[in-house]
Amino acid sequence: MGLVASYFTNKLDRFYGQHEVDKFSGEAEISCLPEDCKKSKGHKDMIPVYEFTKDHLPETYRDEDEIYKLAQSIAYLTVRLRTSFVSKKRPRYLPKTNYDYPLFESRGESCMNTGSGRVCDVVRNTTGSCSCKKCKHSGNPSKLWWTIKIFTATHVVYDKDEAEATTCTLFFEGKESNRKRVDFDGCKKIWLDVSGDLCLLETPTCDEKLAKELFAEIKQFNVYWKSLKIKYRNDGEKEKLIIIVSHPHGQEKRISVGLGLDIGKQKKLGYSKFIYTTPTCPGTSGGPVYVLGYDWFKTEYVHGGAILEPISDSDSSSDSESAMKLATQKLSDLFPSYDESSVMPLSYSSIYIHTDNSENYSLDNSSIQSLQSGEIQDLDLNMRPESSNDSNYFSDTQSHNSAYSSDTVSDKRVNANMKAMSLATAMSNSDIPSNSISDDLTSLSNADTTSSSKSKFGKYFRFSNYSARWY
Repeated sequence: MGLVASYFTNKLDRFYGQHEVDKFSGEAEISCLPEDCKKSKGHKDMIPVYEFTKDHLPETYRDEDEIYKLAQSIAYLTVRLRTSFVSKKRPRYLPKTNYDYPLFESRGESCMNTGSGRVCDVVRNTTGSCSCKKCKHSGNPSKLWWTIKIFTATHVVYDKDEAEATTCTLFFEGKESNRKRVDFDGCKKIWLDVSGDLCLLETPTCDEKLAKELFAEIKQFNVYWKSLKIKYRNDGEKEKLIIIVSHPHGQEKRISVGLGLDIGKQKKLGYSKFIYTTPTCPGTSGGPVYVLGYDWFKTEYVHGGAILEPISDSDSSSDSESAMKLATQKLSDLFPSYDESSVMPLSYSSIYIHTDNSENYSLDNSSIQSLQSGEIQDLDLNMRPESSNDSNYFSDTQSHNSAYSSDTVSDKRVNANMKAMSLATAMSNSDIPSNSISDDLTSLSNADTTSSSKSKFGKYFRFSNYSARWY
């Protein structure tokens, strides 16, 4: 594991520690959690999915059935990511610091690194054919196929080269689970934000049963978080319940619970970043970080790392001894649940920066393909009726709107939809030059999805009949 010096300045402008990608020298998987791991008190507070109960929640929340169900839903969607290669393109330093970027020391090496992620969308494709491993070797790739989209941390899978060398594993939960493990070899990276440490991957599948099950689970997850957002968004609590699901040391997934604080919001730093006491371990990097009451359509948090050393109360890095002095009182005043005993497991999330510094790999092509495939041809801007038949989710003729929330859809979104349909018609008739279409699509992709769901990664989720995220 690459060590990044703990960083906690008087301005609290960043909060860095040690990333929690687990790195192995060989290709073989370890068969159990290592006994010599010094993190999380021997993993006893990282609960196997099949053992997790309401009693593992803080007493205040044990009567809240939806929180327990949401934790199980996140667990269902959590995946293990295992890369076999470290890109030579990884930067030397973390953004705006002189601290080494995770795995920089291994650039260009073939080695196994494991982290976690979450399935955030399943989209049915209406053109082309499946490029999964089975289809590639069949000589007759399936025309019925889906794209699975996954959020993780940028430092887990840095670029397209690492994505192509990544295996995504679903349902790695142990022999007690009734779900069969599924592996996907090779992903595509479509968006990244190095400063925020968040990225979006996708992988194809022609497994109709799996696609429908994931689709249904995302829909159910949306029901839980929306309900909890309404109930807890104005609860006045500075400290929030934090639930993390991950694959510690690349092993069976586990659920962790703790309390967290948005240090960016508290210090008015222009971004959101959570520090928390939720137990984590190497292999947790990139795992979903659920914050009670927060909007999971507009923002997305993943695990970034942990502070394994005393926290610095100095802006100077020249005096290592004074730089590592414990700023207990300062942090305790800000985060009451924090005390001396919580220094070791104190962890942090990705950063949600309120300006878009992200990069993409396939915006123009994917946008054009979405329009050409007719994905947005029959949008319905009214709320999807609760009585809609679930069996129609994958119907070509079934149209629906964003079931993300009951918020009023913005005029900008309506205009964007109208423009999209005009562009689709124009393309089919070849009435406008392709470069003009590309420019229009770039502008279109920046349109708001709803009046309250502005998101820098929102343009990568088509408002579509075939996308689970919009239900």
